[in-house]
Amino acid sequence: MSVRRGKEEDVQQLVSLYTAFFEEHNHFNKSHDQIVMYLKEKMQEHDLYVSEKDGVLKGALFLILKSRGEHAHWKLRHFAFDSLEAAEELLVEVEKRVQEESATAKIELTIAENEEGMPFYEEHGYKREAVLANHYRWGEACYVYGKSFG
Repeated sequence: MSVRRGKEEDVQQLVSLYTAFFEEHNHFNKSHDQIVMYLKEKMQEHDLYVSEKDGVLKGALFLILKSRGEHAHWKLRHFAFDSLEAAEELLVEVEKRVQEESATAKIELTIAENEEGMPFYEEHGYKREAVLANHYRWGEACYVYGKSFG
């Protein structure tokens, strides 16, 4: 497997990956064309990283720089994967890139209570920092996880 920046020609595979991973999601439960449009828009705004094996996308995430300076603040968004191996490879590579950008940094992500991944993030040093009620959908909790580097 290898990690690389996402490209526009990845969008069709990304739709399949995201709709399979996120059973319930405000963006990825829409029509195929709406998801394609959403992903293309996000790719113009933020850096997309993908994990690929033999031409098949196994994981993807958007890395968003929230603030730059001596201490940079980053956010992971739409982190989807089809195996823990792909997730780990992608996460390790993105964390390495974040650490190369500034002396100290923090990465945050939000995850709905029904999404996979909480144990995975905790095993990789992410700490649950907050619980948000009714954040994505009414009656559903969302957890904020963070990891600091420095």
